[in-house]
Amino acid sequence: MSLRLTTTLGAMALALAAVLPAATSSQAAVAQGFVNGWDKQWDDFDDEGTLSRTSYSHSNAVAMWQLILVADKAHRPDGSLFTAADVDCRFGPTTEYATKDWQRKFSLSADGIVGPKTFHRAGSNLLGPVKEWNVERVEYWSGTTTQGTTFWRSLEDGHYSFQMPSGLKIDASYTRANACS
Repeated sequence: MSLRLTTTLGAMALALAAVLPAATSSQAAVAQGFVNGWDKQWDDFDDEGTLSRTSYSHSNAVAMWQLILVADKAHRPDGSLFTAADVDCRFGPTTEYATKDWQRKFSLSADGIVGPKTFHRAGSNLLGPVKEWNVERVEYWSGTTTQGTTFWRSLEDGHYSFQMPSGLKIDASYTRANACS
């Protein structure tokens, strides 16, 4: 290839890159369709999408977040504990309240939205990974309770999965809510 053609193609590539919108890491995670992670577990949640009453509000990713609320003994609006019975894949008023309670417990702004700071704080409580066949077991354990919860991370694609209280193992999808059928 001639120097002139190479230079022209390089300039065109740079010009195209300058006008195309760059996807943020959280957009990239959501675009993959699943909560994902690679390498060290403590930053696995740093590039996840937002969960709220208006963003991915009915999804398996919400159920995964709800399991974190259960593990950390977040409270419901009536003061009782958020329990496995509250895991319904829906980010409704009870989950929003429990999220605010969780955020206050970890000294975050209590807005009820699971955004970058909330996901980052939750991710700092991930322990592991421990290799088990084609997955890695990653434990969520904040140290504020006597219980944690277990997640699995695929060695093939990095997708997280979790086990529902019913025993069903589910992928942490942003677009499906089959964990709570």
